[in-house]
Amino acid sequence: MKRIIVAAAAISVLAVPGAAHAAASQQIRPSDLVELPGVANGDGGQASHSFTGDGIAVDVPDANGSYVVLRWRANVPLSQVVTVDYDWSGTDNRPGIKYDVDGDGDGTVDCELIGEQAYGGTDVWLNKDTTDFTGSDLAQNATYCENAAPLHDGASGATDHGSLHGWSGRLGSNATIVYAGIGASDLVQQGVLTRVGLGATQYRFTNQSAQVDAPVVVDVTGSRVVHQTRHAVGFRFVSNAQPNGTTAGRDVQWVVTVNGHRRFTVSQGPGEKASYRFVNHNRRHAKVVRLFKNGAAVGRFVVGRA
Repeated sequence: MKRIIVAAAAISVLAVPGAAHAAASQQIRPSDLVELPGVANGDGGQASHSFTGDGIAVDVPDANGSYVVLRWRANVPLSQVVTVDYDWSGTDNRPGIKYDVDGDGDGTVDCELIGEQAYGGTDVWLNKDTTDFTGSDLAQNATYCENAAPLHDGASGATDHGSLHGWSGRLGSNATIVYAGIGASDLVQQGVLTRVGLGATQYRFTNQSAQVDAPVVVDVTGSRVVHQTRHAVGFRFVSNAQPNGTTAGRDVQWVVTVNGHRRFTVSQGPGEKASYRFVNHNRRHAKVVRLFKNGAAVGRFVVGRA
């Protein structure tokens, strides 16, 4: 931030904008899980789950109604997802991946598709247990989802199923996976899920707090231009832009004294400008002007010598 203490000085300020960017890989923590009304969420029966440092430990010990159902927000276009992609270490029976799809582009879930690697890695089936999602604007979203199925022959887990590519073509370009998730039920399933892929977006799981990198602090730097005549001396001060990826530390400070008395002070943040001009109106006696940068003397000028 620029701070100026001066009598009779001309000042101008130049701001420097910053930039940001986002990555395709995301970490999911317990706080990122969401619960949807009207459908199963969390643990049921004797089942349980826990986040580890690099995954989700899933324990469904029986086939008597116990389940683990977890979801997190995704907002990934269905057209970008063509394979059932996840990493599981544990029993041969493994969870299915949930794709909670908004078919009509209003932001609410209309259909839930389930992907299991046992069915070839691209085929997903319609979960009719969740076809009456609370909040769907489709009056008969169960029928809507059934009609959108590419196949109705009862293979791959359910009557209505088909490839992810086929579902995308039938549901249309607005179809979006609002929530992704996992579902483990009906069979004994015990192991650790470490990754779920939705196209280019990769989700990994951890119980570790997000690491915040310590900021790289760089003090502000700057330069000056001096213009001197017989009876005057002028200064133009320009601070440099902040280097990308760094945080501004100490401002650069300029001080001008005349015969040992402070006449001008300016503290500049990144990308700022200031100027000061001293005129010696006493033509009989010279004045000594000194310039200091961050407390160090960097210039001496005699003004008004006969």
